[in-house]
Amino acid sequence: MPTADVDRFILLAEAATLKILPGLPALTPGAASTDPQRWVLAGAPSAIDQGTHLPGAERELNEIQRQRACELLSGEEMSRDAMLSAIKGDACLHIATHIEWIDTAFGPSPALELAAGELLTVTDLPANFGARELVVLAGCESAGGRMLDGEGAFGFSRAFLSSGTRGVVATLWPVRDTAAEKFGCALHESLIAQGSPSIAVREAAQRLRESGEPDWAAFQLLGRD
Repeated sequence: MPTADVDRFILLAEAATLKILPGLPALTPGAASTDPQRWVLAGAPSAIDQGTHLPGAERELNEIQRQRACELLSGEEMSRDAMLSAIKGDACLHIATHIEWIDTAFGPSPALELAAGELLTVTDLPANFGARELVVLAGCESAGGRMLDGEGAFGFSRAFLSSGTRGVVATLWPVRDTAAEKFGCALHESLIAQGSPSIAVREAAQRLRESGEPDWAAFQLLGRD
């Protein structure tokens, strides 16, 4: 390819703001709001030895908390009861923890790692929980889920969208902790500056790409702005 053509080459993600609408979300999705959104940050759970093996997630949440007023659930506070309470509410959520796959009575299911190594699967979620404007799932391959005939992938992303959440930011494949940390901080910086989730995802991903991070394209907005 001639050098001049290479110089004009741009990626689709840079030329357009991409949005993905997987399956059919709720018939009455959460309404977009111009008011400041309440946020709950959850992640960096304590391990069995009381420490955390997710220092990147801990730094990520601390930096986001420095940027905006929010509730923080980390370490021992990221318990099952606390997470279920946060999920039942209507505050925007940012969850920064590992996602593991485990066998359940309903088949393989993604599970969020909580304090002391406890796991919260999609099947553990309440039947009805709060509709909110945005959920950020910063774990590895958080857009994935168990394939259901005629339904597509059923995982945490689909569960939140089905509950009425307008948009979910999730990863399409496993990403490094450093990538998730950088992306999360850049995402909130952009959200605070201009508010649009789709533009914020694009800007945060572009910053990762410019820094040489190979996982920059894994982060996508599912649903609506």
